[in-house]
Amino acid sequence: MSAYIIEGGHPLDGSVRIHGAKNSVLPILAACLLAPGECVIHNCPELSDVAASLDILRHLGCRAERQGDAVVVDASAPLDIQHEDGVWFVEGPWLQRLMGNVNFADYESRMWFDKTLRESGLFQQLESLGIQDGDTVSMYDFEFEYQR
Repeated sequence: MSAYIIEGGHPLDGSVRIHGAKNSVLPILAACLLAPGECVIHNCPELSDVAASLDILRHLGCRAERQGDAVVVDASAPLDIQHEDGVWFVEGPWLQRLMGNVNFADYESRMWFDKTLRESGLFQQLESLGIQDGDTVSMYDFEFEYQR
C-alpha cells in the first residue's frame, strides 16, 4: 500500500484550475432552449459530447458557438407578431419550445409562463404595437385576454 507523507509544517499555497464537468454542462445546454436571450456558459469542457450538443442546438435553429473556454447559445429568434380582426397572433421557435414545457392546467405553471413572457419583453413589445386591455392574444392553440 502506498502513502503520501507530508513533512514541513508549512501551509499549502497555490491554485488549481478546475475544469467544467460534462455531466453538468449537457443539461445546462439543453436548458438554453427555453431561455429568451443569450446564454453564456463559462468553463465549458472541450469534449465531443459538448460539440455534438452544440450541433443539435444549431440544427434546432439556435446560434451556438464556442468562445475560448465559454459557450454562447442564443435560442431567441424574433417572434412573429400579427394583428388581425382584433386578435394578436404571436409565434416563434422560442415561444413554441417554451409552451411545450408549460402545464396550462396548473396555476403555478401558468404563473411561471406569464413571468417568463414578461421578462422576455414580449408584453412591452405588444404594448408598443398598440395592444389594449381586453384584446385577445393567440399563441398557437392557447388564447388569453390581455391585461396589464
